[in-house]
Amino acid sequence: MGNKQSESQILNKQQCKALNDQLGQNFSKFTFNLYKKLAKSQNLIFSPASIYIALSMAALGSNNQTLLEFKDILGFSNQSQLAENIGLLLKILQQNQQGITTQIANKIYQGIPQLGIEYYKIMMKHFDSMIQKVNFASDCEQIRVEINKWVEEVTKEKIKDLLPPNCLNQSTAMVLVNAIYFKGNWLKKFDFKLTEQKEFYLEYENFGQKIQTDTMVKEDEYYYFQNSSYQYVQIPYKGGEYFMELMLPKESLNLFEQSLSEDTFQSARKNKYNRNLTLYLPKFKLQPVNTMSLNQILNELGLIEAFSCNADFSIMDPNKNIQISNVFHKSMIEVNEEGAEAAAATAITFIECEESEISVIFNKPFIYAITHIPSETVLFMGKVTDPSKQN
Repeated sequence: MGNKQSESQILNKQQCKALNDQLGQNFSKFTFNLYKKLAKSQNLIFSPASIYIALSMAALGSNNQTLLEFKDILGFSNQSQLAENIGLLLKILQQNQQGITTQIANKIYQGIPQLGIEYYKIMMKHFDSMIQKVNFASDCEQIRVEINKWVEEVTKEKIKDLLPPNCLNQSTAMVLVNAIYFKGNWLKKFDFKLTEQKEFYLEYENFGQKIQTDTMVKEDEYYYFQNSSYQYVQIPYKGGEYFMELMLPKESLNLFEQSLSEDTFQSARKNKYNRNLTLYLPKFKLQPVNTMSLNQILNELGLIEAFSCNADFSIMDPNKNIQISNVFHKSMIEVNEEGAEAAAATAITFIECEESEISVIFNKPFIYAITHIPSETVLFMGKVTDPSKQN
């Protein structure tokens, strides 16, 4: 039994290294590109993993210029390799570990007549996706409620109302959904009795102000690193694979964020070392009420054609008739003496491409001509400045 477990651990490390070589750097770059776009707010919680997986579901259904934009924003070069990497990632992240619960689920609500055969196979094999045929034209509001209920179930009721009212309509063609739930117990818990109110110094528009907040304290050995810019601490969860990474800038967070990149964390992970320290960490719970729309941010990152009628999702929809209408995201996190609980969901809604209605209203002075087009002979020409007058 011991040997089997050892072999399993070795295999898992090999898989993680292979995955990190193929997906890790691109995923990290995507993560910090998103962070910089979202960091304009104060408190922030989002799930790069949920967003990346949902966008990958869309990317694998795309072609031509739309595919090139997905490749650029997600950082992959080969669709088959992306599908295999996501499939492996889902297996690794959801392995059974004592003290850790990780659940990741994907679902497609299909309103188009049929999915592309290859796309269907990829979603089933690598994403373990559920696929449900629906009729948005008959009851889009009921489907919205049903999607929100499914997300709520996967996330243990932590993510509610992912899709806001009226976001689906009769032209909705499909919804791709990813949901993630995580609960991890600290390897060594904080002592409730030592938690007490401590000062916390605010920044941004409240710069210079301080508040009192419940702060946990523990003296122990932690992975630690510091340089002239920041202090870095890793807090281990049970199981030995998940850690909470904490980064405390020595100057203001606002200034620190300007130079923050994937290299910042990678350098800290590489140079960390074990040392005894006393850690003071505020308890916190972030649970935004409103769903976040990622449309503008994704546009700024280079995903443009996917939102237009020029979008090519022909791998997903053989009729080549759909475009993304919205990318919704919602997440939460709670950190206390026991550990952390977090959840997130991402939904990508598609609509049928229709030429937008154009109205041309001649309600101000205009020029007119009666022309024989083949010879380009203008028989009559003039202008109308007041149609109520005859001269």
